[in-house]
Amino acid sequence: SYAPHLAEKEISGRIMALYGGKTEGGKGVVVTLNRGMSDGVDLGQVFAIYRDRVSVSYDESMRRVETPVPEERYGLLFIFRVFDRVAYGLVMEASKPIRIGDRIRNPK
Repeated sequence: SYAPHLAEKEISGRIMALYGGKTEGGKGVVVTLNRGMSDGVDLGQVFAIYRDRVSVSYDESMRRVETPVPEERYGLLFIFRVFDRVAYGLVMEASKPIRIGDRIRNPK
């Protein structure tokens, strides 16, 4: 059994894959992270899931204009298996679909 806890140092990374080769998932899906023991990831750690966002609009000449918007926290995951450079986590909460490339870091 693992006790959920926060990392002692700031750790950030990305979701590399979802179990089963899917491109999107939700609560209960297993994800692979691009961080592991060598980065300070430990069994039982909890991370928040974030997504970069962009606002799309069109200017006077109808050209697409993309404006970065602050990232959005939309989920939590629990680390249950750790290797040197990779970790596996279980998504415990998600208000949006989990996608490959979404960011993870310590919850605040």
